Amino acid sequence: MPRQACKKGSHACDGVVRRNAEPIAYAHGFDWRPAYNCKQWFAEHSEQMTSDRGGMMKRYARPLRLLAITALSVFLGETLVMLLLPFLEPLPQHVKVLLDASLVTALVLPMLYYFLFRPMALYIGERDRTQKSLSKLSSAVEQTADAVVITGMDGVIEYVNPAFESYTGYTQVEALGQTPRILKSGKHNSQFYEALWKTILAGGVFRGELINKKKNGELFHAEHTITPLKDDSGSITHFVSVWKDITERRRAEEALQTFSQRVMDAQEAERRHIARELHDEMGQALTALSISLQTAEETAESPAAAEQLHQCLGFVERLLQQVRSLSLDLRPSMLDDLGLASALRWYVDSQGQRAGFIPQMELDSLKTRLPPELETAFFRIAQEAVTNVVRHAHARQVRVQLHRREQEMEMVISDDGCGFDAQGLQTRNARETSAGLLGMRERVLLLGGQIAIDSAPGRGTEIRVRVPVE
Repeated sequence: MPRQACKKGSHACDGVVRRNAEPIAYAHGFDWRPAYNCKQWFAEHSEQMTSDRGGMMKRYARPLRLLAITALSVFLGETLVMLLLPFLEPLPQHVKVLLDASLVTALVLPMLYYFLFRPMALYIGERDRTQKSLSKLSSAVEQTADAVVITGMDGVIEYVNPAFESYTGYTQVEALGQTPRILKSGKHNSQFYEALWKTILAGGVFRGELINKKKNGELFHAEHTITPLKDDSGSITHFVSVWKDITERRRAEEALQTFSQRVMDAQEAERRHIARELHDEMGQALTALSISLQTAEETAESPAAAEQLHQCLGFVERLLQQVRSLSLDLRPSMLDDLGLASALRWYVDSQGQRAGFIPQMELDSLKTRLPPELETAFFRIAQEAVTNVVRHAHARQVRVQLHRREQEMEMVISDDGCGFDAQGLQTRNARETSAGLLGMRERVLLLGGQIAIDSAPGRGTEIRVRVPVE
């Protein structure tokens, strides 16, 4: 059915295109297009008609100017001959005709050269250069390894390059006249496409990753850049989409993430094992040694021996305390027994007593336990952040917040310490970046979350972590 604009006096002329007296909205491009508007239609077509008249004037201006100049030259030449004829009566008639033609030619030829042949030569040279540039551009688009798709304002495909055929399995004949909806995989919701169209219809450039579907049904990841094309008046006429297949890169990243997760799981298992060994074996041995030294001290025969035994007992007590602290740092049993909130409160309080800062805690009471990998990741991130505060920040107050949102967990750790150049840190390479910060980022990325580090010299540090949860 063709589009129908509302007529004056028919129905309510509310500016909406109707079919059978019902407002409609056209499918446009990938998935979404607002309803066509009469006011927009008249505005667009009035601009088009104005631009057509202007183009017609430009197209015929040069021939009309050339015709006027030639006529003026002939007129001036004939006028000059008529003025000279009374003085040339004794000359034969054929000489007068020859002289007449020579004068007219002498006047017309320079003007023809200047206004016709010279512009024509310049035009031909410019046209050749333009054709060479267009040929070079066309070859670049045809031979580029990235897929190139050009659509009209209605989203209908008008051009695809060979890379598109290679990636998707659709030939150029099959793709032309279709919309990019032929690649739709069903992995993106309507809000995604609505945001995409809102961006490009406003004249912006869309950059993002899409999951597309080939002709044979196989899914693939593509990195898209969609750019609006505008005419001389600034109106959008077409859209150019350039994209490349990044499926192999995504698979490699997923394999690397899987490997990293296994390494971290192995680390946690080893930490748990070492912590248990320190607590059970080493702790019990030192406790037994402490009891033996106390007994020996009580039964010592001389004060000097008793004093030495007392010093040894002090060393053993300090060593036993260090072993217990090390065991808790490696894997606090409270995290496994009582959960994340209790473990965070215990750890931050103990570090505050040791380092001398004032802890401030805002921890939501969780009705259900989080998955073990999520609790471990949040605890390790907090542990690394507080360790950096103790070592480098020299803060007086440390604030830890843990909140459960609708579909995510958020943890914020902030301090009033000396801070650091977070912006400069992001521009450095991996070798110059703190291993602790890299570890925090890696843990968050493995969980599909986001981490933001806000800091500057002299104004403290804030680390904000968001991780999706079901």
